[in-house]
Amino acid sequence: MEDKTFEQYLDEAFDELEEAERELDLQLLDEDISEEFCFEPTSRDTAILSLYEGDEETVVVPGQIGGFRVTAIAEGAFFMRDKLQTLILPDSVETIRDFALQECRALRRLVLPRNLRSLGKMAISGSPLLEKVELPAECEKYVLREGILFSADGTSLLLCPPAGGLCEYAVPEGVRRIEKQAFNDCTTLQKVTLPEGLQSIDELAFSNTGLREVDLPDSLTELGNYAFSSCRHLRRISLGESLWRINGGCLAGCCALKEIGLHPLNPALQLEDGFLLDDTGRVLICAVPGRMRGKVTLPHRIRELEDYAFASCDRMTHLRLHEDVERIGSCAFGECSALQKIRIPEKVREIGFFTFVDCRALEEVILNEGLRAISGFAFAGCNALRQVQIHRHTIIECAEEEATFYDCPAKIELLP
Repeated sequence: MEDKTFEQYLDEAFDELEEAERELDLQLLDEDISEEFCFEPTSRDTAILSLYEGDEETVVVPGQIGGFRVTAIAEGAFFMRDKLQTLILPDSVETIRDFALQECRALRRLVLPRNLRSLGKMAISGSPLLEKVELPAECEKYVLREGILFSADGTSLLLCPPAGGLCEYAVPEGVRRIEKQAFNDCTTLQKVTLPEGLQSIDELAFSNTGLREVDLPDSLTELGNYAFSSCRHLRRISLGESLWRINGGCLAGCCALKEIGLHPLNPALQLEDGFLLDDTGRVLICAVPGRMRGKVTLPHRIRELEDYAFASCDRMTHLRLHEDVERIGSCAFGECSALQKIRIPEKVREIGFFTFVDCRALEEVILNEGLRAISGFAFAGCNALRQVQIHRHTIIECAEEEATFYDCPAKIELLP
């Protein structure tokens, strides 16, 4: 073994000293923090706020703790802090991770840091009482315009405070993307004007708003899941020329919807008697609730029903499905509160999750012999259903059979 040089001994001594200093810093961190805050070091001089466990109405997060700069807010750090009304973040914070402030139902005021560089997906969501977001003008990555949060270059619209009282809004020119849940729970918003050049509206972007009519620009190519879901006052929506991606969940819960308009040159979608179809005409994306009244017959060329295809068609009493239907998506008949009777065609092999949830008038459902599986909560809330005949080879996929028929008094009769 070679003898160590003086320089090697010196390097080892410095390494041991650095390790001792780090252990001391960790002890100071543990001693200094409030019981309400949980921090974790991320480097020699930075830390992340991993969890807030307090129940204060006003919370000011410290910018430094035990010699560590607080530079990040972790995923779910303030999840469901239901007493929190005001949250002030220090300028040292550069990153707010995904879902960090999710479901703070009482939050009214949020002060963001000037050095914020990264805002995670749905980082600020589920706060219906949020009235005001504040951001220093010196912030380089984000900007406030009329109280609404944008990326600094103006191409992405990130957040409109739900309780800000906005009734009418024109999205500025230059916006290319409206981010997830951007206008979610803005129940006072009745009219929005969308600019040409807008390309994407993300998941839940306008969910549970007061919108009455919407014209989507021809530049729009994509609608995220549930983009306009639960807009219970929405009467009309017009789809543009370039839109190629949309699913039934985009309009789920829009029980007042009477009209879907479609640009005549749109190559990806078709409209037929109140049914929005894909380009083949074989897949039903969604039915227009206001057009589905009384007894309804599905067009013969349709083979598949997308998720939420008939959701909230609350005036449809009977639906005739022809024998060539092969697939019925999850929640396809959710909240069809007047539906009384339905027969599942022979080629359908599975009934998905929540397929008939809250069909409270459903008295009879005839299941086919070839049915292989029934997923969880398929008949939840069907409290008029008294009996269901199921073949023995059909698998009820939910671990608890009661969950498939939750709040449903139906007796199960097993057939050979």
